[in-house]
Amino acid sequence: MGDLEAAHDEVDSLRSALSEAQQSNADVDAARDRLEAMSHFNDKCVAELNEKDETIRATRADLEAAQDEVDSLRSALSEAQQSNADAMGDLEAAHDEVDSLRSALSEAQQSNADVDAARDRLEAMSHFNDKCVAELNEKDETIRTTRADLAQAQADLTSAREDIDSLQASVAKTAAKLSTAQRMIDFLRTTHTVTPRPEHSDHGVRERSSSQSARLISSDPARVRHSTPRVKSVSESDESYSGTFDSTDSDDFLPTLPPLSKSAFKVLESPLPSASPRDLRDAIAERDSSLLRLKMELSRQHRNSRDELGNGSPLKAAPSAIDAGVAEIEGLKKAVELKLLQLENAVDQLETLYTNGAKAVEDREGALKLFEEQVAARESVINEIHNALSSDFESIKTEMNDVVHKQEKLAEQKAELIADRAELEARQARVAEHEKLVADRESRVEESIAQSGKTAAELEEAKTRLESDLESLESEKTRLRDLELSLLARAQSSAEQLETDQCDNAKLRSDLEAKDRELADLIEQGETTQGTIATLRAQVTALREQMDSRGAQEADLIQDLQQQISTLVIERAALLNRYSSPRPPSKSPASASPVRKPQSAPTPDAGGGVFGVVEQTAAVGRDRGGQGSKSSLEARVSASLRRMELF
Repeated sequence: MGDLEAAHDEVDSLRSALSEAQQSNADVDAARDRLEAMSHFNDKCVAELNEKDETIRATRADLEAAQDEVDSLRSALSEAQQSNADAMGDLEAAHDEVDSLRSALSEAQQSNADVDAARDRLEAMSHFNDKCVAELNEKDETIRTTRADLAQAQADLTSAREDIDSLQASVAKTAAKLSTAQRMIDFLRTTHTVTPRPEHSDHGVRERSSSQSARLISSDPARVRHSTPRVKSVSESDESYSGTFDSTDSDDFLPTLPPLSKSAFKVLESPLPSASPRDLRDAIAERDSSLLRLKMELSRQHRNSRDELGNGSPLKAAPSAIDAGVAEIEGLKKAVELKLLQLENAVDQLETLYTNGAKAVEDREGALKLFEEQVAARESVINEIHNALSSDFESIKTEMNDVVHKQEKLAEQKAELIADRAELEARQARVAEHEKLVADRESRVEESIAQSGKTAAELEEAKTRLESDLESLESEKTRLRDLELSLLARAQSSAEQLETDQCDNAKLRSDLEAKDRELADLIEQGETTQGTIATLRAQVTALREQMDSRGAQEADLIQDLQQQISTLVIERAALLNRYSSPRPPSKSPASASPVRKPQSAPTPDAGGGVFGVVEQTAAVGRDRGGQGSKSSLEARVSASLRRMELF
């Protein structure tokens, strides 16, 4: 019974164990079904997780590509920052250059104004130079003609010296004749006995007064030149002398007697100098004084001879003939001296005019050359300044264009950063959705594990897988956060760089506006410069009027000189007319010259003006018989006077 009860207990226990086993089998079957369902769900989840892993890997690839893009953007941003720093340095250098260019521009404006004024003055001076060149050409022509006239005058002076030499020869001949007359007088004085007059007669008074006047005149050369009597014609003196001292009229001609005062003729026998008109004038004055002393000595001896011989002597007319010859020689000397003085004055005036004109021309040419050199130097400096300014403006323009391009690039980079930020936000939203799905899946897995009663290993494996997935998601999340922060920092730095660039652009715009204002000021200065140019042109017109007035004054001066020359020519014609008029016949009873009818004085109109007067005078000299040498002398004198008239 005990065994039965034990068996019954064992059967009950087995029945209970069987029921429990059946129940557990049913539970196992249900768990198997659930496990199969969970395995299918797990396969599905694994497939979804694989898809999510693929999506995460694609997202990682995209993030890596984004990181590469961000790195490239960082490098581009660093390059942009470096270029911006370089641009800022270049901008500061450009500011410094702009300041230096402003100072150079002010100097260039001043020099440009000076150059404009100098150009206007140069134009005025060029017109004035053309006018002066024309005047100088005219003056050069006048100077050439004057030089030709001077050469002709020099030739005339040479011919006048020859005429004076011929006159000297004739004076020497006259002196020889006077010496012969003196010897005749000495011979008559020794052969005749004449009662001398008392000392208190008029002859003594005249002799003393004549000796005193001779001493006074010989001591003053100016009185020698201006104290001669009226000039007599050559034909009259030759005629009276030849009629008085003909060798056939006296049987008492003694050629062996010694000459009278041979030392008085030493000055007359010396040749005239040919250095200058002044030396010639001094030599003529010295000879005039010698002739005057000779005349005084001869007149004294002639008066003594007249007193000794008496009134009935045939040689009484000899002193008058000697006086006439000496007077005629002095008159010729005076005429030649007057003409030489006139020639000397004319030559001095022409030389002064030529030297003054040449000096003025040289001064003007030197001033013009110096002014042209200064203008050329200033133009070269201005051209250099203009070239430098143009190059600087071109460089500034290119730099501004580079800055504009950089701003455009920064704007494009900013737009790209904004797009990248939007894309990151979209990706973050997708990651959040993925996290939410993963959380939902975790909750479902936990529920399925709790429901299916998986083993600890499976659960741990699933848990570790889920933890690894969560860690990877956390790492991706942190990586995305870091990327977002870096992108935000980069965007902020780009925004700051854009703000600095905008400030720099504002500064550049203000600088450009300042330059525009400077250009407006330059335009105003140009207008003021045009006003100064107008005033300078007015001054130039005033200077031209002054030059015209000076030219009129010079024309008046030339007209006055021409009038003076015409008056000199008229006076010379009058002198020729007076010297060439015939002398009335001598009233001396002992004169042996034949009685001639007085000829009418030639008028200037007959035979062509003054040349007609000279030709008529020469014809009168040729008509007189026995006067071959004197007529040739008169012809030479007439020729020299004609050449002087031509000058």
